[in-house]
Amino acid sequence: MKMYKSFLIFVTTISLWMSLVSMVSMLDIDIPDPMSQISSATPQVTSKSIYDYTVKNLDGEYISLSSYMGYVLLIVNYASTCGFTMMNVNYLSNLAKLYADKNFKILMFPSNTFKQNNGGEAPGIMLRTNHPEFDVFSIIEVNGSSEDALYTYLKSVQPGPLNCIHLSAIPWNFSKFLVDRNGNVVKRFDTYDSLQSIDEAVKVLI
Repeated sequence: MKMYKSFLIFVTTISLWMSLVSMVSMLDIDIPDPMSQISSATPQVTSKSIYDYTVKNLDGEYISLSSYMGYVLLIVNYASTCGFTMMNVNYLSNLAKLYADKNFKILMFPSNTFKQNNGGEAPGIMLRTNHPEFDVFSIIEVNGSSEDALYTYLKSVQPGPLNCIHLSAIPWNFSKFLVDRNGNVVKRFDTYDSLQSIDEAVKVLI
């Protein structure tokens, strides 16, 4: 939760800075743009589709996401000891089973970015064992210099509620990206968004 609060503080700081720039613009004062520094550290995205990406499964095999062509996908960053784990896993399990015959898949990416998925691959293996209805992949990072290329792409296409690529960081565990049958990332849900709203969005694509 501390990291989530830090993210909110970061957003507030950027908003205040932009307001200051606006207030002094008529004074002809040269103020460095903080966005330029953030931008230089932002990984560049050159891919045009989710199908351009390859991910590693729990068996160490590399899987092209093009194998999911024609599927509706929900991509989730999973954590085993988060306060949201039980609620999300139970709901998403029911959703995966409900639409299993309609080419709908939930792709779970274990991540310890927020320090709530300790144990390396073990939590992902346990999730796969208990919930075979999910496609579970190898542990990754979803933010920062070591973030997985897939998440760099997802955040570039769906930056979040602020609609700003510089502020698109995944705020917490169980953020979700909805992908249509053509590989378009059509919607993003962050941790506190209603689970019911996910079901409604999936129904439109099924």
